[in-house]
Amino acid sequence: MSRHNQYFQPRLDATGRPGISALQKCTADVLLLAYREAVDRVDEYLRLSESTSMDSLHHFTNAVIAQFGDEYLRSPTVEDLKRILQCNK
Repeated sequence: MSRHNQYFQPRLDATGRPGISALQKCTADVLLLAYREAVDRVDEYLRLSESTSMDSLHHFTNAVIAQFGDEYLRSPTVEDLKRILQCNK
């Protein structure tokens, strides 16, 4: 992620110490997306604030779309839409 989005680059915090790592941010994003974790749990587990977790998730999803969107994210076909509508009746 850090190669594709500057948000995940290592930085120093206001005290001059290393800030939140890209690994912490990406771990929080995976927990939020894959396991439907609440932002509060991520806060307790990885020591990220709610706003940082939400910002990280926003940047993570945008980076994934920018990196893999053309190849893996396509518009649904007519058959896809029919199947989705049939499943959600």
